[in-house]
Amino acid sequence: MNMFVFLALLLFLSQVYAKDYCLKRVENPYPEPYLGYLLRKRTERAILESGHRLRCQMDSQELSVAVESFKETPIGYTPQQRVNAYNLEIKVRFATEREVRVFSAVVSYTQLEGGLADLPRRSAIEDAMNIIYTDMLNFFSRR
Repeated sequence: MNMFVFLALLLFLSQVYAKDYCLKRVENPYPEPYLGYLLRKRTERAILESGHRLRCQMDSQELSVAVESFKETPIGYTPQQRVNAYNLEIKVRFATEREVRVFSAVVSYTQLEGGLADLPRRSAIEDAMNIIYTDMLNFFSRR
């Protein structure tokens, strides 16, 4: 019985201290639609996992997210002098009415064969977003 009371109290307090966030926009000025999609999904997940809610009402805190930088730097070449390895750098800006934070990550990836198309690049974007995701969780958890 005591455990039930404790869980009910914990659930009540988590709802009392939860904030409502209104994700106004996710800006991605780069020609990489997968990055914009992944950024929106990870932001929504970080808000919800932090115990907050996604709602656009009068008292909701507006949140805008933007990709500040998306850069690929060649770091490796084949014997035929073709680029086959890259460093991928992503910088993302989170802005509320009170605060602006920038998170970044750098990951490396290799483009082994032409037949793989964008799979290694998408995997690198996911890896970078996983690194940034932990910063997102900290950003929302301390509110």
